[in-house]
Amino acid sequence: YVIQVTQNSNYHTIELLVITDGSTSYVTQYAEIYTSAQLGVFSASRSGSTTTVRFNPFDADSNYTLVWNATYLVV
Repeated sequence: YVIQVTQNSNYHTIELLVITDGSTSYVTQYAEIYTSAQLGVFSASRSGSTTTVRFNPFDADSNYTLVWNATYLVV
């Protein structure tokens, strides 16, 4: 995933790789850049056959806009 988070004039962009073994999801992040400070942290989880990528903001009272591009590889 390539994800951009915006909060007012603050930007946080990151690239995440996510993989699953069928029961657990694993995530690594790199290529992270932001304008003033990180706006939050990212995680991945697995429930049934669904993998979910989450953004957990540091300021839960603010409004955020997320834009992402995902590339899926089926093995």
